[in-house]
Amino acid sequence: MKKALIFLTAAAAIGTGYILAKKYIEKNPETVAAVKANCSEKLHKASVYCTGAVQTGSEKLTKSVNNLVAAGKEKTSEIIKKAATTGTAFKNEINNLKDMVVSINSGVDVDISEDDSNKAELEFKEEDTDVQEITELPEEGSEAL
Repeated sequence: MKKALIFLTAAAAIGTGYILAKKYIEKNPETVAAVKANCSEKLHKASVYCTGAVQTGSEKLTKSVNNLVAAGKEKTSEIIKKAATTGTAFKNEINNLKDMVVSINSGVDVDISEDDSNKAELEFKEEDTDVQEITELPEEGSEAL
């Protein structure tokens, strides 16, 4: 699914670039003629490269879409479930960040060192108080982002 989205984005970007270049050529024929006179070989190579990139991107996009369609309902259901669990995990991480911002704004020092980046455990310290440990485990079936 990610590959299909990447190829779709690449194909859209290349197509947009082609359309913009075509409009520029139509609006500035003298400039284009001068460039062609000086760089016709380079322009030809670039044109061949762009054409090949568009064809390759289109072929890969078509193949990815065909694979998704051929996978049938079972595979589609699996992809939807995976996306839903990833979305839930992302939502939970956003809520955790909001809680941290609220804690910071309320005068609570949040201690996150590099060693803690791979752990699911954070320490929150308030001035002149004991250390409170908050341990959060991901929901069942959720994936790390």
